[in-house]
Amino acid sequence: MKKYPLAFLVFLLLIFHIFTIPVGAEPKTLHEGFYKAPDLNLSHGIHTVQNTSTSDYAFIAIFDSNQVTRQYMRLDPQSDKYILIPLESEFEIIVSSKGSIIIN
Repeated sequence: MKKYPLAFLVFLLLIFHIFTIPVGAEPKTLHEGFYKAPDLNLSHGIHTVQNTSTSDYAFIAIFDSNQVTRQYMRLDPQSDKYILIPLESEFEIIVSSKGSIIIN
């Protein structure tokens, strides 16, 4: 009889553990400025970018350590999510916008 409450508690712990979001997976809101990839604390892997402004365009440029442009995007107001190249530790990111963008 004591096995059922114990099994139920273990089940609840597993369910709550599944729905936790790792800290690195939280979206980052960026405003106009210069950023280095390590300072953003993004997890490794694929990221998306989206313009949240309702009226202004946003521009994002990603440069490598040799100042070579690796990716450049113009994001329309209230844009869809677009996939970024995998960010390496030496990459620098420039955001130009009156509003903000979100990187997931």
